Amino acid sequence: MKQRTLIYVFSLLVLLPLVHAFGTGIMEARNLISAQSMALDHDWLIPHLFTEIRLNKPPLPVWLTAPVFLLNPEPSMFALHLPVILITGLLGVFCFDLYKALFDDEKTALYAGLVASSMLLTLKLGTTNSWDIYSVVFMTGALVGLVKPGRIWLAAGTLLMAASVLSKGPVQLYTMLLPFLACLLIFRRGFSWKRLAVILFGGCLMGSLWYVYVYFAVPHVAANVAQGEVKAWSTMHTASFFFYLSFPGFAGAWALASLAGIFDRWLNKTRESRTEMKFLLCWFLLSLLLLSLVPEKKERYLMPAMVPLALLVAQVLRHWVAGLNKGTLSRAEKGIITVHLALGTLAAAGICVFIAWNNGECALSCAVFALLCLLLGAFGLRYPSYLVPVSCLMVLFVCLAAFRMGSTRPMVQKTAPSCTLEELRTMPELKGIACYSFDNFGPTEEWETGRDTTRISSLNDVPEDRFLLLDTDTTPPAVVSEGKLDVEKRLLVQTSRGQYMQLFVVDKK
Repeated sequence: MKQRTLIYVFSLLVLLPLVHAFGTGIMEARNLISAQSMALDHDWLIPHLFTEIRLNKPPLPVWLTAPVFLLNPEPSMFALHLPVILITGLLGVFCFDLYKALFDDEKTALYAGLVASSMLLTLKLGTTNSWDIYSVVFMTGALVGLVKPGRIWLAAGTLLMAASVLSKGPVQLYTMLLPFLACLLIFRRGFSWKRLAVILFGGCLMGSLWYVYVYFAVPHVAANVAQGEVKAWSTMHTASFFFYLSFPGFAGAWALASLAGIFDRWLNKTRESRTEMKFLLCWFLLSLLLLSLVPEKKERYLMPAMVPLALLVAQVLRHWVAGLNKGTLSRAEKGIITVHLALGTLAAAGICVFIAWNNGECALSCAVFALLCLLLGAFGLRYPSYLVPVSCLMVLFVCLAAFRMGSTRPMVQKTAPSCTLEELRTMPELKGIACYSFDNFGPTEEWETGRDTTRISSLNDVPEDRFLLLDTDTTPPAVVSEGKLDVEKRLLVQTSRGQYMQLFVVDKK
């Protein structure tokens, strides 16, 4: 219990400061708009983007976010990120339990939990309300229920399997469960087929109830969405087969350790834990292969492969620490550890200095964190056997320094914005006024402005005399520059992703 608590608290500590760091992307905007609409309309089974039915993704992540709007109709971004952060914190705990159940090694299981919690992709998806992180966390818990004995874990595994299906459909059955089962069979690790049948059948059955409901409730919309999603697998966001070979970058602080795990056969000259390394490497490579076979590729789709990679990195770290204590490491491995600590120190201190440079308000605190990273790195180089706590603390210091990173953007831009997004969304003089735009805009712009926006081709499409005109560029639209509208008020707003958009309160002449 102590190890699980430590992992969960560490995960929260590195995630909470990053609430504003990455800005609001299109996936998060869809989640937040759907949750807001659900809280207002109380339609809990058919998600909406304002007035548009949105069935492209299952509703569980929206269900988990909607209560925030029920508690406060105008919540802060910090409150809106709490559900995804609390769920993401479970990833490290589940990785701890999974490693311990597989190999009965508590210390290395602790490393696995800490690594999974502090990988760059985990930090990014865990603070941007992505559907992917929910489904991966729940499927990791379902795998624990598969390999860990007891009826409680059997029930938990079934519920977590259902939660994964309700978070992103059956995707993780392909990217996580299938390669995991293949490795269990290849390495002849025993597991209960009856237990698998209960978890798989029960979880998929419960998870599919929502799909059955929407098929009968809105059959035409459901059919069009299903066809579009299937077509997207081969036509949208296609990339090279080798797209996911960038995985070391998404391991963040553990990039070198992940590469060492891949090339362990040539670096590790001892026979220590060879079977465990082969199992985890096989699981990771199979997961990577299955992801690469699908033409549609995005960075966040790599998250399922990061779970076995975290366990593999933990195995490498255990081997390094044990080898340093026993003096059995090769010169190459000692060199990798030195480079890992040196580069990690420079990167951590450099990020803190960059944040301090771009935000005078928190320059002192960021400079202190940069100094702490340098001191910690010097300690790690002096005593390399402490590389795991040193690396984790440096990740924590960087995250704490990034707490104000979102507020650095107005200082980076040359022109100061008229107001913040929070102020824009709560301005009483803008409430109840219809919003239109000539531009191609998406859920991100709608969420940033806090209102449903209708795209128009001409002023004849606007029935109101007084309305809001949204422009996603800094150049005024032609109808404004040519004097066809009376501009009552102009707001230059900087979005959470550091871009500018304009909002005009206008009257028809």
